[in-house]
Amino acid sequence: MRKTVITLCLLLAATTALAAVPARMNYQGVLTDTSGTPVFDANYTVTFKIYNVATGGTALWTETETVTTVGGVFTKVLGATTPLTGLTFDTPYWLGISIGGAPELQRQALLSSAYAMRAGSADNVGLPISGTVGTTATAGIDVTNNANQGTAVRGTNSATSGTKAAVEGLSSSQASNAVGVHGMMTSSSPGGFSAGVYGENAGTGGSGIGVRGSQLGTGWGVYGTSNGRAIYGNAGGGTSTSVGVYGRSTSQAGSGVTAEAATDSATALTIARGVLRVKGAGQGTATTAFIHIATSASLTSGSTTIIDNPLTNGHPEALLFVTPRWKATGVIPFLNIHEVRGTPHVHYSTSDGKWAISAIADDSAVTPSIATDTEFNVLVIMP
Repeated sequence: MRKTVITLCLLLAATTALAAVPARMNYQGVLTDTSGTPVFDANYTVTFKIYNVATGGTALWTETETVTTVGGVFTKVLGATTPLTGLTFDTPYWLGISIGGAPELQRQALLSSAYAMRAGSADNVGLPISGTVGTTATAGIDVTNNANQGTAVRGTNSATSGTKAAVEGLSSSQASNAVGVHGMMTSSSPGGFSAGVYGENAGTGGSGIGVRGSQLGTGWGVYGTSNGRAIYGNAGGGTSTSVGVYGRSTSQAGSGVTAEAATDSATALTIARGVLRVKGAGQGTATTAFIHIATSASLTSGSTTIIDNPLTNGHPEALLFVTPRWKATGVIPFLNIHEVRGTPHVHYSTSDGKWAISAIADDSAVTPSIATDTEFNVLVIMP
């Protein structure tokens, strides 16, 4: 008597965690004879096969099990003996069943409940996901955006406090050139201002950062390499405080910005247009350019004024460039109303441990002197 199977339901084994989706599924059916009468309660050998075609083809998965019927009904977990791990469930499949070595019955299409197994590598999920990369150059999690809308991967931290990242990349590698996060423009001819990594800060205040780099050792917080501009800064807005690149060092021995050429004949620093401006320069300021004013306290013997500045004090190796400071006054503009009688001479006073400006006689009829309130521009370069 030929036997048939009527499928009652086809369900995945219960699961709630994406990371633990089992490669098995529950199958329940009714074994009947050709007249539709349930078979006697007994054990039967059933072979299950899964194909990617409705007829013909080669089975992608095979498992033979012994089923026990009760009133013709039997239940079996497919994949318990031969796991279903080789099936991706991202394409149509059909289930073929044969009983006791008889010819295979008509195949049944696996419907959506079985395809819940696809959740193990879903394109869109709202739960934490993780991926593991082996020895091959593959991605643990690979998401592709084929449309010119939206983003392939997006992380959002909606908390209004705390410092946790929306997206974080970690690398434990100790090899050179290892990275935590890698962004790349794959086109050999990308559009203007295209970026492998782009950072944007929507804040309108003065302390926000679009891209930030930090290094705990003595390396680089931000490092760029290019055959053109390795690091490029462009400040807009037209305000006096806008800067293209800003560098600051909190170390006494460090520097905010360092320019270094690869060879002795190369140029370390180029200023293409505009002046070199020293921000905050003023009388006696600790800036690379400052104003020195000869006062009664700084003048010695009427012909020497001592420069008292923390950048130059105790540094006989410093390079000082000194010029008279001109300013508008009275009805005659740009007239220096103070004088240096004789030839100005800049030198380091070992007795004072400070630099000084002295007037040296250049004419026997002139007594060298520097008048009180005479102003000088001083530029300091430290070798």
